[in-house]
Amino acid sequence: MKKPCLTLLAATALPAFAALDIASVDIEGIKLGMNEKESAAIVKAYCEKEKDGKYEELPMSLNEINFNVSICSLNDFAAFSLDSNTVLVGTEQEINLDNINDKDFIKNWQLAVQEKAIQKYGKPILEADNVTITLNGQVGETVQHALCWGGCKTRSSESNKSELDAKEKALLIGLSIKGSKATIIRMLIDETAINAAQKNAPKTEAEKAAAKVNL
Repeated sequence: MKKPCLTLLAATALPAFAALDIASVDIEGIKLGMNEKESAAIVKAYCEKEKDGKYEELPMSLNEINFNVSICSLNDFAAFSLDSNTVLVGTEQEINLDNINDKDFIKNWQLAVQEKAIQKYGKPILEADNVTITLNGQVGETVQHALCWGGCKTRSSESNKSELDAKEKALLIGLSIKGSKATIIRMLIDETAINAAQKNAPKTEAEKAAAKVNL
């Protein structure tokens, strides 16, 4: 009998990591595709728990796509909806740090948070340092370290800065430390739904004006 191929044995011995099902992921209870009224109620309830939280519902435009947004100002927790469906959820958490004098603190903190994220979501598709997160082509926040699950890619901008874009559905986590504060950004985005809305959006000034007419 021939000896089994060692390469095959090694491959089969490796643990299998299933790709994260973005549809199953939630941020504070909100999932992509959730009805706008449901996600708004969650943001409002979250905001009411915070002592100084201010809840708002308002229209917001990103690259000429008009979203309905439910937002809690205190912790920047927000849900963006198109056609009554939630297509973007984001939150920003700030943590006060006690001991940042250790020269390896930032690196060790990032590794510890990353390990915690991997335990919950599995290994990320992409990792990048010092990148700017872009939403629907609009430049967003720059983070020191970013993790991405689902559809994501990095690219260089015209200013040679690295940008992180979502494609299809994605979960993004951004980590930064400035002074004695650490910031953790979490974001769920359905770029497929946003792109579909963008394709149907009026392009010319005449089309934009005509879109405002009720017949």
